[in-house]
Amino acid sequence: KNLEVSVAVRWASLLCLMTFVMAYALSYGPITWLLMSEIFPDDMRGRAMSLVSSVNWLTNLLVSLTFLTLMENIGFAGTFFLYAFLSFIALIFVYWIVPETKGKSLEDIGLAVRMQLEGRHRWECPCLTRRAYVLTENENGGQPGGL
Repeated sequence: KNLEVSVAVRWASLLCLMTFVMAYALSYGPITWLLMSEIFPDDMRGRAMSLVSSVNWLTNLLVSLTFLTLMENIGFAGTFFLYAFLSFIALIFVYWIVPETKGKSLEDIGLAVRMQLEGRHRWECPCLTRRAYVLTENENGGQPGGL
């Protein structure tokens, strides 16, 4: 096969790659590290961040090691649809499990995480999102559940 690629395609590929790296670095990239520093209670923050960092790097390694094999076996579209599916699962996880941290103190976030670890639902915590607060109000017969 002739693998010669035009100069325009090379530059377009480089530009798209640079745009992706820049957008990722300014948006989703730092979220993992910021969230890790906020979400864990003080007494477990160091150990939990170590564990989560290790899992993060191991999953990065897994993606790197399997990418070419996936491309060969299920093709370009299949590989990226698989990644899209896994991203969708991650979105569901974040929506249902990860508490909102905007405007919350570290103590409130720690309380929410502790409640989840104890098996209580996140909407039982008065320090979480407005959506959860409305659910709590409705469950308490219109009485606010905190805040």
